[in-house]
Amino acid sequence: MNLDLRAVLSAAAALLASAHAALAQPGLVALDAPTGALIAFDAQGAGTTLAQTGLTGITAARFGPDGLLYVVDSATNAVYRFHPISGASLGAFVAPGSGGLVSPQGLAWGPTGDLFVTHMAAAARVNRYDGTTGAFENIFVGPFTPQPRDVHWGADGNLYLTCEICRAVKRYDGITGESAGLLVMNIPDGPTLPRGFAFGPEGRVYVTSQSPDNAIRVYSSTGAFQRRITAPGLTNPRTVEFAADGTMYVGGTFNGAGAVVAFDANENFTGVRASGAGLTTLAWAAVMPCFADVDRSGFVDSDDFVLYLAAFDRGCEAPGASLAGPDPECAFSADFDGSGFIDSDDFVAFSARFAAGC
Repeated sequence: MNLDLRAVLSAAAALLASAHAALAQPGLVALDAPTGALIAFDAQGAGTTLAQTGLTGITAARFGPDGLLYVVDSATNAVYRFHPISGASLGAFVAPGSGGLVSPQGLAWGPTGDLFVTHMAAAARVNRYDGTTGAFENIFVGPFTPQPRDVHWGADGNLYLTCEICRAVKRYDGITGESAGLLVMNIPDGPTLPRGFAFGPEGRVYVTSQSPDNAIRVYSSTGAFQRRITAPGLTNPRTVEFAADGTMYVGGTFNGAGAVVAFDANENFTGVRASGAGLTTLAWAAVMPCFADVDRSGFVDSDDFVLYLAAFDRGCEAPGASLAGPDPECAFSADFDGSGFIDSDDFVAFSARFAAGC
């Protein structure tokens, strides 16, 4: 690195690090169904279009272990990757139709790092793909008849998925893929057209329940119905996800437009978190990892700036434009904007995230 530039950057780091220490405030990403736009919203709700993905069948999106955003597209029967800072497309991770994939709906990484994708064709199933290369490995679950949507791995090591047509959450053995019965039953308190779900505090299960219910239905870790969570103006919730501080974010329609709304750790509605900025009809929403919290302490502080500056000085790179690094000395990539080069633009991008609190 040029020594003059290094001196300038070091001075900037010292100034920012001494002035900034805050609880990490993550942002959100939302995908617009009609246009395929990938929109990032900061902690204050300001939205910026990162990319026009060109995808017309978006059914799910989730951040991977490498920090990249993975987007499922049922129109091309594939899973694509995008850089979360620049929005740059990294191409198809799961190639179109790989493993016979038809109408993919949800994705999740398993305990060993493999990627699992639900397939909603007539012979529904869950396909397993290599978590590093995206290559098809096998059919892990199925075929079966119900319509699988979102999918997660539970703390018990089993796989769970929402079944839209049967209004339930199904459980499968995490080793064999064999059915282990229903966690959430369709009667008498099953959700209406469930799509997204999440495991929340104390192992509770939060399931989106669309019109006419227009609620998040909460179940105990054993599947017993507990309560409905609603908000005035919220209809057809599609996604539900928790941030590290316990905030619950629900994506759907709010007062007739696509939006993400928030509920605090006590499940009280606190308002709209993301709307407008090109978001008309929500396809999916996800909580963005706090990339400026380099040491994952839960706070954005001087330690994070020092670590990033050291990685920047070493020129740490990571394969596949990921934000996770290849060796202990490079625990993450200094190529913060995913351009393929480590330069002053990366430092500027990191500084902006740091100053914003994530």
